[in-house]
Amino acid sequence: MVTNRSDDAVSPVIGVILMVAVTVILAAVIGSYAFGMSSSVTRTVAIAVSAGQQGNDIVLTYHGGRDNPMLWKLDVTGAEADGTAISVSFPNMPPAIGDTLRLPSTGNPGSDHVVVVAELVDGSRQVVLDVVV
Repeated sequence: MVTNRSDDAVSPVIGVILMVAVTVILAAVIGSYAFGMSSSVTRTVAIAVSAGQQGNDIVLTYHGGRDNPMLWKLDVTGAEADGTAISVSFPNMPPAIGDTLRLPSTGNPGSDHVVVVAELVDGSRQVVLDVVV
């Protein structure tokens, strides 16, 4: 009595393919740690600053955030609509939640560009607000 079993090879072939896939994924993960690729990833800073126009002044307000204990100072740069440069810092170092910075006579609603950069205690810097007011 002869029986024909043509599906015997399916299971070993799928098993070998899965083992190769697992090996390639493990090699990629271990290689990324071994070559330091994971250390170049920067963490996003969770700090909130808002900007608004009040008459002819721009008013910036610091609202805090998860990374508030790590904040050292907030620098403000940008340009007014006529091209005049803006370059100031929040007066308190580190700023307290609720601190405001008023940029007097900066003038044209909807056309002044303001960028706020947070400097952390470890020396790293990150843009936390980039807006046209």
